[in-house]
Amino acid sequence: MLGLINKKAKLKNCLGIFLSVEYGVIADIRQEGKTARIARFVRVPFPQIKRSSGETTKMSTMNAEFLENEAAWVDPLKKALADGEWSTKNACISLSSQFSVVRHFVMPMVAPRFRKQSIPFESKKYVPFPFEESFYDYYAYSIADAQPAQASKGRMGVVFALTNKRVSQALVTGMEKLGLELHKIESAPVSVSRIYSALQPEQKKGPQALAHFNPSTACITIYNEGVPVLFREVNFGDSQSTERRRLDLKGSIDFVSKQFGGGVSVGEVTVSGENLELWKNLVAEETKLPVVIWDPSKAIGAQETEWGLLAATGAGGCAFLDYPADMDLRGAEKGDLDEKTTMFTLWAAAGSLVGILLLLCAVQYTKLFLLKRELTAQKNKTDIIQEFEGKTPEEIMVQAEAVKNRSSIFTTVLSNVDYLTPKLEALVNVIPENVWIKAFSLKSPLKFSAQIPRQIDLTMSGSAQTGTATKDIALLNQFREDFKSQKNIADTFAPPNGKCDISIQTMETGKASRSAVQETVFNLACTVK
Repeated sequence: MLGLINKKAKLKNCLGIFLSVEYGVIADIRQEGKTARIARFVRVPFPQIKRSSGETTKMSTMNAEFLENEAAWVDPLKKALADGEWSTKNACISLSSQFSVVRHFVMPMVAPRFRKQSIPFESKKYVPFPFEESFYDYYAYSIADAQPAQASKGRMGVVFALTNKRVSQALVTGMEKLGLELHKIESAPVSVSRIYSALQPEQKKGPQALAHFNPSTACITIYNEGVPVLFREVNFGDSQSTERRRLDLKGSIDFVSKQFGGGVSVGEVTVSGENLELWKNLVAEETKLPVVIWDPSKAIGAQETEWGLLAATGAGGCAFLDYPADMDLRGAEKGDLDEKTTMFTLWAAAGSLVGILLLLCAVQYTKLFLLKRELTAQKNKTDIIQEFEGKTPEEIMVQAEAVKNRSSIFTTVLSNVDYLTPKLEALVNVIPENVWIKAFSLKSPLKFSAQIPRQIDLTMSGSAQTGTATKDIALLNQFREDFKSQKNIADTFAPPNGKCDISIQTMETGKASRSAVQETVFNLACTVK
């Protein structure tokens, strides 16, 4: 996991070292905006080993024997490093095709978690080297992203790079001897692709072909969305005029088109290197495509653009240039970047979830601590209630509930009290002088529940004594109207819940007719339910 994080660490300068059997290039590369520029470089020729007739290099071991002989390359590089000042000890190595292999192939789309097994298995069809003796890495991408016309076919492209374990181990040991910190080992086509993409003013869509011409070789690379999908190196030897006919650039372009199912094609060819006017015409004649000249010398700060220098520049830029096909042949991370990225994402998600849970626990603990502190403070400020002392919480709750019920009853009894004094006062104010009250009753039971309706009963009886029945009746009728008009009486006994009736009648009192006396009596009955 830490290796994945460190791999993404950005540097502002780095040494790019290109290695081949014939020579090496050391370039001091620094970041300049979004691209790379050479601060200093040196081309270091290696002493040539005398070989038997017809023997060139040993591709079965990818020339590991050469690198294991430190006198052949470490000593010359050490002398070159000692002859000048370099800005950094960080280094990235770019290997020529003599030490590594780069292949591109198309296969069915595979989920990232299965690519570690499926991609090496598929690559054995295209890379004829024993994998148990090799370090490899790969970059997989969806063809649908690069070529939308291929989206329905559900395929992905794979750039696969491989080198011998002995090569990688010899390079790690050699860098330690040189006092340099090795950050990456990659193949030269990948390094050149990185600097080529960085120097383009805008990323062109579809495949592009780059033919770079050295004095005795031609390096042909075809890119798709900045990724190398084909690389060929043609050696002219001493007879360029004969070998020019063997570039077969058109055949390489047709091969790439067939690899993508015939749905893509190269629109133009870019040439760079030496004798460009001559090569431009030859390439245009062979491919029948537009040909443009690419001269990166001013952009990278060098007067020459040899293939090895471009590869060293791209390798040094691996420390700070964004490039999708990020592959490392040191063997430490061995092609599982997809799996490591997935695992890193899962660990990050799990860590975030744990962090959130810890934060929530901390918040809850803080709340509990504050409540406990507040409870302690309240206990210190409040005397212990004697009725609750020595009782359990359940007993205290029962006792408190009983007190609450009694309080509710008293609140009901004492609320909405209908005072009698104002009613009696209103009654006294309207009783005429010749009207006598003989009986009076007022009942208003207490309410012990809000559901019980209020009930008031007022009864009163008496008589009028003015001397004549006519005057008595008139006086009592006036008394009845005055009584009903009193506000306290009207509000209390108002319909529909209340009513108030007064009956008046004339009666004779006495047993003998001579002594009989007429008396006008009344009965008042008011009620509210």
